[in-house]
Amino acid sequence: MPLGLNIGADKEAAEHFLHALSLQESTNGNTSDQLWFTLRRAFQSMGRLDLAELAKPEMKTNLDVFRKEGLEF
Repeated sequence: MPLGLNIGADKEAAEHFLHALSLQESTNGNTSDQLWFTLRRAFQSMGRLDLAELAKPEMKTNLDVFRKEGLEF
């Protein structure tokens, strides 16, 4: 389990996962399903079920949606 999720730093963890996804997206266009799953868990832990619904690997949601929600990455 990622450290951020263990210590209650869910927002920071989510931002790190989003940053990793954006790096993957910019280098080869593909993103890791595992990162999406872990991002989803971070949003669930934050109580942001709306964002968790968008963080499904099969959706590959445009990351700008998360920036508009105030997440910095």
